[in-house]
Amino acid sequence: MSGWHGHDQIDLSAELLDRQIVDPDGAPFGKVDDVELELRDDGVIEVTAILTGTSAWRRRLDTRSRLRPGRFFGRSRPPTRIPLSEIENLDSTVTISHAAAESMSSPAERWLRRKIVDRIPGAGDAH
Repeated sequence: MSGWHGHDQIDLSAELLDRQIVDPDGAPFGKVDDVELELRDDGVIEVTAILTGTSAWRRRLDTRSRLRPGRFFGRSRPPTRIPLSEIENLDSTVTISHAAAESMSSPAERWLRRKIVDRIPGAGDAH
């Protein structure tokens, strides 16, 4: 993955949060709503995954506004977790691997793409 290599410090808010997530063909898959951090044995905090989805975004809002979780947004699914190993490029967008994009799409979306959209002449040129 290109992006942060060689940097001692990164401002995650400016460098990663709210960036568009796309597949290798440029199709959008959401935005980076939160990050997963891990404290390594050497004391360094490391980003291990990006998170997307309403519940990831809601946790940021709830923490900042000191609201009780779920007070306004109700219950939702756990956030979608994309490990850093599935990120192919990081620039103005976050490009994820085909495997990650496939796992993020719903079964209904995959069926529609395979049975309908992919059969439309020129549909592959839309990205």
